[in-house]
Amino acid sequence: MSEIHVNRKRQDGFTFIEILVSIVILAVGLLSIAGLVTTVIKGNVSSKKTTTAIALAQTKIEELKNKPFTDSELEDTNASNNFNLSSTTSIDHSEEGIDENGEAGGYYNRIWNVANNIPSSGIKTVEVIITWQDNGAHSISFTTAIAE
Repeated sequence: MSEIHVNRKRQDGFTFIEILVSIVILAVGLLSIAGLVTTVIKGNVSSKKTTTAIALAQTKIEELKNKPFTDSELEDTNASNNFNLSSTTSIDHSEEGIDENGEAGGYYNRIWNVANNIPSSGIKTVEVIITWQDNGAHSISFTTAIAE
């Protein structure tokens, strides 16, 4: 008997199945990254809105501190909220629909409630509250005391 030697060439490269598996793995990875990017972008937008709200509150506090003690913006027009200055329904003063510069045309609401002679005589306690909508209601508030 004679031996028949089949001389097969060694084939380099990838099979069609290997390429398909690689494409599926790559697609799953890219879709995961795309979902993560979307989440990060939403987080950045939310952070920007919160930062803007903080700046609006700080600006109002500085404005109020620089006003005369008897200025109309420092009047306690609603004494019923003196022990709940964080109230957004029983308020002393407000600016609605302001933008990041504190001007009309935005979606922030700025409320400030004043309590006279709290914690002691000759002091006004002021709470500034910023509210806005962004996938639900959000708010931040800061409290300060202004002396006569």
